Amino acid sequence: MLIVFFLGWLACSGSQTASIERTPEELAKLFIENLGDIEKVKSLFPSADVANAILTCEGENQIIHDKTKIFQKLDANANQFKGMETSLQEIKLTETKDFTKGFARKNCSFNETIESRKYVLTAKLVDQNGETTQKSRRVIMIKWKAKWYFISI
Repeated sequence: MLIVFFLGWLACSGSQTASIERTPEELAKLFIENLGDIEKVKSLFPSADVANAILTCEGENQIIHDKTKIFQKLDANANQFKGMETSLQEIKLTETKDFTKGFARKNCSFNETIESRKYVLTAKLVDQNGETTQKSRRVIMIKWKAKWYFISI
């Protein structure tokens, strides 16, 4: 599976893709600061058009398949962060990997060279009662045509 998802403290969804170029750090900050707004978080994932431009697959596009699963989980937990104050405390790069044009994986092949980065994000969460917790999660971002997108949370 190209996208491994983690859920426990996260919930998000949406089909439109943010078109503004951002650094991974800016994207991570936007993600954490909008945990209570599922549609904004969903906009940080690649659209179906972008996914299909990145991968050609036998059957369903793996990015779309995995994104759909992530969005279902996020929609099911949409209220988890409502009313919470969230902020990014740390972003730590753990791995960089390139998938070159023509590379085949799981019945899919890459149409272009894609840079993939794994990060650990640490967020500060303050609930409505003022209780503060910190949570860390591994995320994966990809760069396509100078734009960064989440593919795993």
